[in-house]
Amino acid sequence: SWHTRTRRPEPAWSQRIHFGPATAAAPDGIMYVTNSDIDSTLYVVNISALTSKAIALTGQVPAARSSDIAYANGYLWGIQNGGANMLRIDPTSGAFTQYDISSIVPAVANAEFGAAWTYGNGNLGFQYNQTGQIYQIAVANPASASPAFSLISSVPAPIDQGYNDGTSIPGNPVDLSISKSASSST
Repeated sequence: SWHTRTRRPEPAWSQRIHFGPATAAAPDGIMYVTNSDIDSTLYVVNISALTSKAIALTGQVPAARSSDIAYANGYLWGIQNGGANMLRIDPTSGAFTQYDISSIVPAVANAEFGAAWTYGNGNLGFQYNQTGQIYQIAVANPASASPAFSLISSVPAPIDQGYNDGTSIPGNPVDLSISKSASSST
């Protein structure tokens, strides 16, 4: 059921720091919120109507999830804290699956990817907190049981001292073109 709220109670200070919310926005004005570690619930927030709906996460839900998520191709995506798994959440059903991407990102204990976003080309972006490294990852067949992940680029960035965040809200499609003309010369 949908709930209307004007203000959400603040969690305890320690929970905001260590178990903060991971959020993503979809192009239809919906914001998705889930806790990065302790709650198995996805909150679907309609920004315009100021309503929210709780959806239980089901499937392969690990204890440690992602510090941030991004919306792309109809799903929410994040990289698992302390692991090298891509996490996919179906925002309609709450179905949660994970895929090994250790060939793309480091598999390091306590690793966190605290910033996640979607590039204009539809690829996912993640920033690794410990080094600042930014990864651009393409997802082929995102709705399949076995989507394929490809590293498009990996670039250094400043280390963020452990706390970062990333976001993106896909805009409207742009029809951009260039027209060039010149007179012929002999």
